[in-house]
Amino acid sequence: MATIGTFKKSGNDYTGEIVTLSVQAKNVRIVPDATRSGDNAPSHRVMVGRVDYAESGIMRSAVL
Repeated sequence: MATIGTFKKSGNDYTGEIVTLSVQAKNVRIVPDATRSGDNAPSHRVMVGRVDYAESGIMRSAVL
């Protein structure tokens, strides 16, 4: 399997970068989600700066 990112643990967060053909993001943080609504909700959020990738729609799949 190809490696698309490298991360290091920093407290409760993970910091690093993601590099693919369409995404080049540095200073990426994966943080625990304290406002998780249930067992099926995501346990972590992917942040770049102050932007939450899941909320902004950047990481969502395109519908073909």
